[in-house]
Amino acid sequence: MKTDQVSSYSRTIPDELAGSLPRTTRISGIGIAMAVTALVLVVVPLAVALFVGITAWQTDTGFACVVLLFSLPIAFLGAWMLKQFPKQRRLMAEGIPVVGSITECGYIRYGFYVNYDFRTEDGRSWHGSGRSNNRRNIGDGVLVLYLPQNPGQNQPWPSLDLYRVVQR
Repeated sequence: MKTDQVSSYSRTIPDELAGSLPRTTRISGIGIAMAVTALVLVVVPLAVALFVGITAWQTDTGFACVVLLFSLPIAFLGAWMLKQFPKQRRLMAEGIPVVGSITECGYIRYGFYVNYDFRTEDGRSWHGSGRSNNRRNIGDGVLVLYLPQNPGQNQPWPSLDLYRVVQR
């Protein structure tokens, strides 16, 4: 196990993240559920909009427009959710683990968010934000995964719940 220091906080990097890159990843149960939900959010509103658009356009243009106004944002939400999958998989497979320091923590609808600062292996400072499962104090350490070629793509760990690392 590898240990890093942040202020007076010590955090051990888990063995599953300390191995060689790229890591082998698999979609998690939560990831499967999210993928199915995202696909439903894309396909169903588009199918409804297409069906209503074809059948009601000639007779009730206003109704067809209302259906489109409500269907398209839902479909875009599903598309946005699907877009998160490759990003999270890449972070899990290729992300470098470092310990950062929390600069802000607050409550959101389904948990907490954290803002944090961290340093890359080459010493550059970066800022990030993400979800946390519990309330954290300013100055606490947070484990961060970042892409070495683009440290702006980072996320606290273990909030990457769509994929899991498979031990070789």
